[in-house]
Amino acid sequence: MAEEFVSDAEKGKIASELIQEAPPGEFNEVWNDVRVLLNDDKLMGTCSRAAAQYHKDQLLPIALETDQSKTLLTNYNEISEGRFFDPNTKTSFKFDFLSKTASDIQPYEQPNVDEKLENFRKAVQTELNHYLQEHYHNIGTGVVFIFNGHLAIAIESHIFQAKNYWNGRWRSQWEVPALEKKQGNVQINGIARINVHYYEDGNVQLSTKKNLAGEAKYSLNVADTAKNVVNAIHEAETSFESAVLQNYTVMSDSTFKTLRRIAMDNVAKLLNNTDVSAIEDDNATTSTTTTTISTTTTTILTSTSTVVTTTAIPEEDSHSLFFFCTILFFVGIAVVAKIIYSNRNRYSVLNINPNWRLSASRTSGSGAFSSAHTDPFNPENRPGGLGFGSAHYTAVTPSSGEHLAQAHEEWERQFFDEQPAEQDRVSSRLELRR
Repeated sequence: MAEEFVSDAEKGKIASELIQEAPPGEFNEVWNDVRVLLNDDKLMGTCSRAAAQYHKDQLLPIALETDQSKTLLTNYNEISEGRFFDPNTKTSFKFDFLSKTASDIQPYEQPNVDEKLENFRKAVQTELNHYLQEHYHNIGTGVVFIFNGHLAIAIESHIFQAKNYWNGRWRSQWEVPALEKKQGNVQINGIARINVHYYEDGNVQLSTKKNLAGEAKYSLNVADTAKNVVNAIHEAETSFESAVLQNYTVMSDSTFKTLRRIAMDNVAKLLNNTDVSAIEDDNATTSTTTTTISTTTTTILTSTSTVVTTTAIPEEDSHSLFFFCTILFFVGIAVVAKIIYSNRNRYSVLNINPNWRLSASRTSGSGAFSSAHTDPFNPENRPGGLGFGSAHYTAVTPSSGEHLAQAHEEWERQFFDEQPAEQDRVSSRLELRR
């Protein structure tokens, strides 16, 4: 089959999609990988717009040279292609999407802005700064913009831990109606996104977003209204964060443990042709999380009940098992018989054909040494070096039945006589002779 031709436009589109899917804090790595895949700098030029849109979607924080504070790269403050403005410092700047640096900073006043709306924006910005300092621990950036006659709030916070193999980013955006157009309780709408990438010995990504809503009380007092707006944002974002944390707790305590139990059962039962055929959810609600570890995709199903169906062992396997057990039984019988036969032969050698009997040294006092004449604890007086207190044996050849009976009786006496004769108390040593 001939290879399908892919046009340059299609390659550029695929490359742009890959760039926009870059995890937080890893844009440079994805860009370089795509560049290697395309191997064409002209095609990479078509990806510049995708890079620009990616940074705006990520609410990239920018540190300006003229001020210690930061601003955000968004669709709300774009003047023209590649040029943005900061409403707090009243400046505009040019941004390089590849080097991610700001340059050509100039004074800038946003045109056609109502003075009351600007005062409301400043009041909300002040309250937002307090909120960021208290709840984002100085790693968050928030900017209030005027966009299409209302306020647009953008909040970004990130932690990049490349050494620990994970990166994460929080983004939230809110639309706040103008003050003079609304009175009483006013609903404000927003959206929050969380992206986390963990890639140590695997590849796990969290990508979640949720539409949020809050209610703020509007009044003629600008400062109070601004405080109510930020409080509504605080309550909505805290509720979303708590829901995410609770989801993780449930996932850790039940979903992952259920998955591990199913995996262990499968490993044990696969040996018996076990088939896990169905996983049912009583509540008819299933949440799916896709996890890729070492190029292996695992789908986690949250379920309250698990039904495992097993299949019967085939008849051929039953016959094979019976045949194996029968052979094992007969082998065991043969081993036991061999042990009994060996012990019986040894007993026969000792009782019927004794090759060893006591020597004359037991009765004549002519053993290897005598306690009356020789020091038994002197190694030099121990022939053979086998020690004190042992019997002296001499090999004999049986000549008659009577001789055998006498020899056997004499052999047993050394072990079972409770009161041995005086002449039998002579020490001797064990000397093997053939």
